[in-house]
Amino acid sequence: MERELLACAIHSRQDYALITEHISIKGASYSKEFHVLLSKVGEYYGRDAEAEEVNPEVLVAQVAETVRNDKQ
Repeated sequence: MERELLACAIHSRQDYALITEHISIKGASYSKEFHVLLSKVGEYYGRDAEAEEVNPEVLVAQVAETVRNDKQ
């Protein structure tokens, strides 16, 4: 389920807004990785008000800067 939610959030700002509005991410049992990635997607949309989808290359670079541990 996490994979599908992230795919939707990455491919559509509108889907990201629906996900964050209607799903209680903090109360649910989602993985730490899901929280990190969804947070980065939110930051991306927050920086670029015109973006309708996330550039995957930029997202990977953002995650690489945040997560320094190879195991993660």
